[in-house]
Amino acid sequence: SMSMSMSMKWMGMMGGAGLALGAAVDAKAAFLVIDDFGGGPDVVSLVSLAPPELATGTFAHGGAVGGIRDVFVASQTVGSFQSGVAFGTGGYASFSGNGYGGIIWDGVVSPIDGNADGSITVDDFDFGLSLDAIGDCVDPFIHLNAFADLAGGTVDVVFANTAVAYAVYTISLTTVGAFDDYFIDVLSPTIVVGAYDPTAVAAVGLFVDGTAVPNLDVRVALLGVDCPFIPESGTWIAMAGLVGVAGMGLRRARAARRA
Repeated sequence: SMSMSMSMKWMGMMGGAGLALGAAVDAKAAFLVIDDFGGGPDVVSLVSLAPPELATGTFAHGGAVGGIRDVFVASQTVGSFQSGVAFGTGGYASFSGNGYGGIIWDGVVSPIDGNADGSITVDDFDFGLSLDAIGDCVDPFIHLNAFADLAGGTVDVVFANTAVAYAVYTISLTTVGAFDDYFIDVLSPTIVVGAYDPTAVAAVGLFVDGTAVPNLDVRVALLGVDCPFIPESGTWIAMAGLVGVAGMGLRRARAARRA
C-alpha cells in the first residue's frame, strides 16, 4: 500500500549483494544513458487532501530511453507533491509532506497505474525496452548525479526484465545541499527478484523516496550506466612499447654521460 515506505515495497523479495556508492570512480565513460533530463516541463502535481493519492502523466521525449517518460507522484500525508522533469531544472521530486515519485522508462504508452491499485510498483511497468546494462564492460556501474536538500533521502533504481524478474539498486543521498555523483555496481544490486538478467533490461524505474523524510526535494541531473576505461590489448601493447622506448632512451643518455 502507499502507506509503506519504498523499502517496504520491495520487502518479501530475496536480498541482493551489497551497495557500492560514494566518491567518483576515475576514468569512466557512459555507454548507456537512461535520460538526459532535458526538455519539459514534463511534470505531474498533486495537492493531496485525502492521502494516499496518486497523480500520473506520460510525456514523449527523444532524450529518454524508449522515447517516453511515465511520471508519477504519490502522497502519504496531506500536502503538495510534484515529480518529473522541469525545463532548465532537470529531473526532480518535491514533496511538502511525505510521499514518493519518479519516472518509469518502458517504451510503451499505456496507463501508468496499470492495475489501478493507487500505487506504483514493478507490477505497473510495461516491458518494451531492450537494453544491455553490461555490454562489453567488465565492471559496469549505475551512475546517478543528484541533489538532496535534506538528510535521509534515498533513490531506488529498478532494472526489470519482467514483473517477476528484476533488481533494485538503492542509493542513499548522503550529500546534502549539493549535487554529487553516486555509483552502484550493476552486478551487486541491493535486492534481486527472480531470474534477473542485466543484459536484457526491458524497463527502468527511478523512485525518489520521501516517505520517511518530510518536505524532501531531490533533483537528478544524470542517470546512466558507466564503464571503467580498460585499454584493449592493442593499447596495452602500444603502451608497453612506449615504456620500452623510454627505457632505451634513458639507458643511452646514461651511457653518453659516462663516455
